[in-house]
Formats: sequence, structure tokens, C-alpha cells
Amino acid sequence: MGCRDTGRLSIDAVREITGIEWQRMVTDSAGSVEVLHNLSRPYPDDQGTGKAPTVVGVKRPISDSEARQIAVQFMLENSGLFVPRALMGDLRAEDLAVGEVISNTYPAEYASRGTDFTVIFSQVYKGIPVFEATSRLSLTQYGEIWSVKNGFAALNNPPTSPQIDEVGALLSARYALADPTANPQKAPALMILAPSKLVWRLNFLLPHFQEILVDAITGEIALMRKNVRDQTPRVLTEGTVGKVHMGATR
Repeated sequence: MGCRDTGRLSIDAVREITGIEWQRMVTDSAGSVEVLHNLSRPYPDDQGTGKAPTVVGVKRPISDSEARQIAVQFMLENSGLFVPRALMGDLRAEDLAVGEVISNTYPAEYASRGTDFTVIFSQVYKGIPVFEATSRLSLTQYGEIWSVKNGFAALNNPPTSPQIDEVGALLSARYALADPTANPQKAPALMILAPSKLVWRLNFLLPHFQEILVDAITGEIALMRKNVRDQTPRVLTEGTVGKVHMGATR
């Protein structure tokens, strides 16, 4: 069962919902509710002094598959914190694609941390990847979650059946590039562009990298940029500025 919609969030409410003593929280507005963009707390090993952590529950280092399982469970159980449930419903397992589980090791002065993990998620909508919607969750070697960076998008019932096929998308992209012979690095890929567009993604290598998103319903150019550094900071609603919340240590 997913987390309830939370309206305007407080760090104390998020602590209660998740059972974790977070110390820093960044939120974005998504309609009438706030969703979490970032959660963090000091690394639970006495801030890197080498002192062994006090562990509740699991007493042994976890495996990467266990890290994946813990991360997925946390995201699903608290989904109302990361996407607006009133708009999208609860996240389901099929909405989360685990792209990678990274094993992290540390130098000698942090040897007590052992090997910890970062789990990277990509958002999926009805089987279609959501453009640039990734989240990261970091865990200690014992499975304690200490950082969440949420990049999931608020979606508003985007279509999933294209009206423009791959050939039409390529023609639109070539027109935008003013190059009738341009060919993408690989075949166009369907993606969801938040909040409500279905697009074809095409990447070209001209004299420089060019990325184009073509609206899969109208054939119009939804996004065009020379490289990924051209992107603007992510906001969930137009004109919204993220809020930072700091919590006192209890």
C-alpha cells in the first residue's frame, strides 16, 4: 500500500511516515501537494569516526540484491512522498525500473562503512520510460537508508499510443535540423515527457551531439538541444521554486 497524499510536507511528518530521522528535506510543488526532491541525514556511522554503527534489525552486511529489495520496498511504501498520488495513484513495482545497483567502497579511514550501495531507479509509465525521470537511494552496508534523491516526474494521463510512426518522427527531426540525410545513432525510442506528452527520442551525431524529442501525436518538436548540459533545472510545475527544510536532531 502506498503512502497517503501529504499536502504540505513537514520534516517531522516525513520522519513519522518513513520512520527515519531525516535532517534535510527539499520539496517541489506538484499541484496542491508537495513531493520530495531530496532527503538526507548524516551517514549513520557516527559521521565517519570509525566507530561501529548501532544497527537495528539486520546485523550483517547485506548483498546487492537485498539492497535492491530494500530500496524498492521503501519507494513503494512511501510513493505518496515522491509523486502526487491524487494525480497518479500509488507507484507500482512495474513503475520502477532498477537501472543499476552500485557497490561503493571507501578508503581506510572509513573502513567501518564496508561496502554500501546506491540504487538507481528509472520511472516507467505503462511500459514506456519517462524522459530523464531517475531517482537514487543510498544505503549503508546494513541496509540503513541515509539519502534519497527523487527525480520522478508528476504525470497527467499521457497517451501511450503514437499517432506518428518512427519514419514520421525522423522526417520531423530532419526538418528541424535542416538536414534531409541526417540519421540518428539508433532507432527512435518512445518516451513519456512530463507531464502529459508521448514523444519519440532521437539522438544525432552531427558535428556535435543533438537530442530531439518529437511529439508522437502531433509530429511537432517537443525538445531540441545540442547536448545534455543545455537542460534547465527540473521543476514539477511551471514557476515553482524548491523549498529546503532543515530539521533539528532529536
